[in-house]
Amino acid sequence: WHFIWGSCCRSSQLTQGMNDDDWTIRSVMYPYTDPAGVIFPNGNTCHDNSPIFKEEPKSILCATGDPFSYSRLAFDVDLDSISYSWADPLGAAVNYDPNNPNSIALVFTPPYTVNSPIPGNPTLNNENGEISFLTTGLGVFVTCVKVESYKCGQLVAEVYRDVNVALKSCTTLPNGAQ
Repeated sequence: WHFIWGSCCRSSQLTQGMNDDDWTIRSVMYPYTDPAGVIFPNGNTCHDNSPIFKEEPKSILCATGDPFSYSRLAFDVDLDSISYSWADPLGAAVNYDPNNPNSIALVFTPPYTVNSPIPGNPTLNNENGEISFLTTGLGVFVTCVKVESYKCGQLVAEVYRDVNVALKSCTTLPNGAQ
């Protein structure tokens, strides 16, 4: 089962292109075969809870050149194992094809890519979801992270989180702090 929702329009201030493009968010639920050989879902009965995010989807940072790390804090209430990876942000939901969802993937303007969507050499830890980078450059950047959920080694769910990261110039307070 593919669950999608989208609308118009992305920010006109995006640094990597994609300005004013449509956006689509999505999640996928896959069938699961239990140890007795029963395939779920059956009879429209759900068999799993998708991972949820415990962190609000916002990132506004000062572009100071300092190291910064954060996580979207995905959690699976069924205690299934989860894995994180970068993913393509999607465009118009009306064109979504479950057999080829990346056919509506948005194109990054170089030097940005799916696996390097923000400046500062970003890394994504696939086990805990921590994103680390140097806060260099100014702009608004689209990031998309996929969280996969595995039950007994079987992929049962994918949830995508499409979030903008804003790197802004910050002023200095009278005490020298930003």
